[in-house]
Amino acid sequence: MKGLWIKDLKLMTAQKYFFLLILLIAIGMSISAEDVSMMTFSLGFVPFVVSLFGLSTISYDEFDNGNAFLFTLPITRKEYVFEKYALSFVLAFVSLVVMFLFTIFMAAQKGMLLDFDGWMIHFGLFALILLLQAIMIPFHLKFGQERGRIAIILLIGALLLIATFIQKGLEFIGIDWMQVLQSLPILGQQTMLILLYGVSFVVLIISLKVSIQIVSKKEF
Repeated sequence: MKGLWIKDLKLMTAQKYFFLLILLIAIGMSISAEDVSMMTFSLGFVPFVVSLFGLSTISYDEFDNGNAFLFTLPITRKEYVFEKYALSFVLAFVSLVVMFLFTIFMAAQKGMLLDFDGWMIHFGLFALILLLQAIMIPFHLKFGQERGRIAIILLIGALLLIATFIQKGLEFIGIDWMQVLQSLPILGQQTMLILLYGVSFVVLIISLKVSIQIVSKKEF
């Protein structure tokens, strides 16, 4: 397992300039931000983009039939899959903590007050990042980079279409879901956040089991 971490970290060092670009974009957005919503945008943006580096290592492993050699080493396919999930989670979590501290620092420098509701929304976005990872990793392992990307785009498009229909349906019957969320007491918002994380972790566990089955049945 340690060898897999070292391998993937070395692979990601080849993309260090892209890491730097993401960091510069986040810093630029924070410096130019004129309101709290813009200031905290990087809390969702950066962890999501950084977590995608975990997916990129799958593509590197598949390049030039690299998996055929990789699985001759003393690692199991279950360990390989688990490491991909752990890597994506760690990348997203560490980048979230870094951006959280950076946002507090920049807000203090600008004299902005970061309200609790804003934090709730962006920490909820981290749960959505976990959900997206749970969807994307099995697709990449099953179909590879190109076909996996197409499958993910189609799936996300379908989910957005369903969400749009739900939103339009609520509007048709006169329900403003944003107003309903904002009218919830803090305790209710916390409960929803805990529920969202609970669903995310359940989906992650299911996704992990599916991915293990996919890799176990693959021939390299």
